[in-house]
Amino acid sequence: MTARNPDGLLFAVAVSLTLLALPACRSEAPSVDQGASLLSTDTVRTVNAIAERYVRLVLALGQHDRDYVDAYYGPAEWKKEAEARRRSLPEIRAEANRLIARIETLSPPARGDDLARLRRKYLSTQLRSLASRAEILSGRRMTFDGESRSLRRRRAGRVGGPPAGIA
Repeated sequence: MTARNPDGLLFAVAVSLTLLALPACRSEAPSVDQGASLLSTDTVRTVNAIAERYVRLVLALGQHDRDYVDAYYGPAEWKKEAEARRRSLPEIRAEANRLIARIETLSPPARGDDLARLRRKYLSTQLRSLASRAEILSGRRMTFDGESRSLRRRRAGRVGGPPAGIA
């Protein structure tokens, strides 16, 4: 935890970027073992491409909020591109929403392919959070609970109990 962000959000963003970027940095889609997964190579490539675009959007949003990206260990040219391009907040939010819609159009993972299901859900959740952050940076006002729900998909904790999940 840092003094600038005591709730650990920066750590969570750094871990998220690492987990999502690793498969996207591969030069080709991972091989698909038909016995282990029924995902098509095209679906794997599409999810990898969305993950790469998400990381690039995070770097773009980081140009508007210096605390958004705590650490980045991906390709240096992606960071340089984000710095040079300096995308607008509405453009960042619109692309995040397009990527969310694209994830929702993909065929569902095969039954038992929990990793593919979790990766898509996580990626969609992170994109929703990014879009919300862009909206907040654009001036949208929210209550504390509203911001908590939009950024973390959680309601703020109540005195005497842990935070409640959002369905």
